Amino acid sequence: MKKTYLLVALLLPSSLLLSGCFDKESHSSPAAPDASTAIKRVDGDNAENHVVLKDKNRTLLEVAGLDQIHDSASKIIASNLEPMLVDFTQGSVTNSVSAISQYQQALQQHKAETTPLNEANNLAGLTSKPNQTLIYRVRNSDVVVLPIEGKGYLSYLKGYLALHLVTGQLEKVRFYQQGETPALGGHIMTDMDWLKQFVGKVVVVNGQPSLQIIQPNKAQPNVLDQHTIDGISGATNTSQRVEHIINYWLGDNGYGPILKQLKVAQS
Repeated sequence: MKKTYLLVALLLPSSLLLSGCFDKESHSSPAAPDASTAIKRVDGDNAENHVVLKDKNRTLLEVAGLDQIHDSASKIIASNLEPMLVDFTQGSVTNSVSAISQYQQALQQHKAETTPLNEANNLAGLTSKPNQTLIYRVRNSDVVVLPIEGKGYLSYLKGYLALHLVTGQLEKVRFYQQGETPALGGHIMTDMDWLKQFVGKVVVVNGQPSLQIIQPNKAQPNVLDQHTIDGISGATNTSQRVEHIINYWLGDNGYGPILKQLKVAQS
């Protein structure tokens, strides 16, 4: 019996020490990477169908041209972006603080309402559409940032685009969710050279969407006009889906009527 007690006594400090190490490991928080570049992969059953996520708020700031400001995302958004609530069912837009607050509460409580859609009958391939959503005007500018989403080739895509209200030109496009083919369609999130093509393209003409993404020509470069960009090589379907999603949200069934109201209010 004495030998047993002695063995326990000898092992007890070691076990406590190890327990303390594991507790410390599980509760400690390593230095977080820059949220603007952090990417999270959510693996599914199919190795080719990883859902890749970036920080939503940091993506919003990047699209708005505010990603170089060193502060918390919430403070930068509050100081530099004016939220506006779009109601698609009413065809209206408002900056009412109470209306925005009510919408945000409904969103947090998973009570935000949607309208079912036939995915075959809309460019974005949506099965449902939110009745309301928030858009953002960059303060002291004519630029608005719009959330976009829709069916990609292999996955559901979510992102933001920044549009100049007066000229109808794109300022920037970024995606924060995608699960397209790695090293092909997945480039919609990471290929900066491809994403730079969107800058300055005229995507709204006389109130109608006008973006075209065409298959790159290896033998002879495409002649691109002010509405056209090259697609991602080897990812024709994903490129086409991005075109459809953007044109849907800039059209009559998306933000089109809202953009016309905002443009009139600007003039």
